[in-house]
Amino acid sequence: MDTVEKQDHKRHDSVDSIATVCLLNRYLQSIPCLDINLAENIRHLIPSRVSISSRWSLVYSLDQHGASLNTLYQKCKESSGPCLLVIRDSYGETFGAYLTESIHKNSSFYGTGECFLWNKQAQKVCLYSWTSKNNHMIYSDQDILAIGNGEGGFGLCLHSDLLHGYTEPCATFDNPALTVTNAFECIGLEIWSFLY
Repeated sequence: MDTVEKQDHKRHDSVDSIATVCLLNRYLQSIPCLDINLAENIRHLIPSRVSISSRWSLVYSLDQHGASLNTLYQKCKESSGPCLLVIRDSYGETFGAYLTESIHKNSSFYGTGECFLWNKQAQKVCLYSWTSKNNHMIYSDQDILAIGNGEGGFGLCLHSDLLHGYTEPCATFDNPALTVTNAFECIGLEIWSFLY
């Protein structure tokens, strides 16, 4: 497990020298999953070629676009490149994944070793990076959206209704369950792209 505090200082300094993240395209009445403080903490964890972006655009939101995996896939077609998945559950936990490709329907795993899972613990973000034990980064078919797999189950999995999911330890990221209980009710879900 890595935290923001353990990141390379050189990279940390380069991120600190650019503009603060601006979160675009979210309705004012929305209850956010991602706020500026969390975005800045996560920014220190993503690859530097992506972290230079100070404009993050909301691609999909549960409260703005509805609870449908097909709608999520349609909205994600409008962007390309890496994205950030942010979930808020009924216990107030916030967690998610950094994904190297835009989410799309695919019955095979895709994504690169730069993908990672994360969760917020108190005021820090804990990172669970690729272990190289397998290449099971992203799986997204008509029934589920899943990140990581092996030796127990999916690291993070959302059902097609996007209201329910679960998290388990997995070989891909060597992560613990990302929430206090393995099964969770999804109260908020956002997907963010990075504009350059």
